[in-house]
Amino acid sequence: MPCLPVVSYPLSSVIYSPLLATTSAASPADLPVYDARTLRAPEPKAWASEWPPQDGSKARLRDLNRSLRQAMEAARDMKATSHRMSRSLAWELSQAKSLRGSCLF
Repeated sequence: MPCLPVVSYPLSSVIYSPLLATTSAASPADLPVYDARTLRAPEPKAWASEWPPQDGSKARLRDLNRSLRQAMEAARDMKATSHRMSRSLAWELSQAKSLRGSCLF
């Protein structure tokens, strides 16, 4: 069996890309870059400190808020669905246990 040498690789910069929640196209230049060598978060963009948003930023903010509301609603629906599923599965398991106990094997 051949032996593979252990090679250490230097840390490199990693591009962090959160899920895009807007419908507008994003360019890779807008993504924050995380430098693994310094282990520091990227500096905030200049537009992050501007408030209230200017010009087209309001439309992007509305798009983002709408997307976030939809994501929150979907998360609530998933939570309710998983709760119903767990209750249903627990009931079915209890029924199966009671049936198994009544059979003579």
